[in-house]
Amino acid sequence: MYFRREHTIADVMGNIYGSFAAVGTALIMICASILMIMGQLKEFGRMGAFLQLSPSWVIAVLGCFITCYTAVGGVRSVAFTDVLQFLVFAIGLMIFGGLVISSYDGFYAVWEAFPIDSPQAKFFSNPLFGHFLLGCLAYAIVIPTDCAAGFDDTQ
Repeated sequence: MYFRREHTIADVMGNIYGSFAAVGTALIMICASILMIMGQLKEFGRMGAFLQLSPSWVIAVLGCFITCYTAVGGVRSVAFTDVLQFLVFAIGLMIFGGLVISSYDGFYAVWEAFPIDSPQAKFFSNPLFGHFLLGCLAYAIVIPTDCAAGFDDTQ
């Protein structure tokens, strides 16, 4: 409705604040995207290692496949790849979780094996953890709906 000619966040920032803000936003988004892709490829390597494949080869092959697929198919292929990656991670997590639970003879055995003195356990047992979750939920509900309205072309 408000930003019909802009296609990226950098375009919106450039329209509102000028070209310096557009370039800065583009650079930040490029760095964030690179870090996100690196994290995804790293997890592909871990899944490959778990399946007793070479992590380097898994990362190289899937990285090339995803790059070529995205370059050839454009934005639609990026959305499809995101869905595909979500499914791969979700299925991989379920398989890995099932293997861990079965190797420990049940969920309660896994829970008992979890070290209570670890920093992760202290984080979850913190009395302010509920407030943290509530803040994350409020952020997730408020921010996307506010931003999406400006890019809605259906109205």
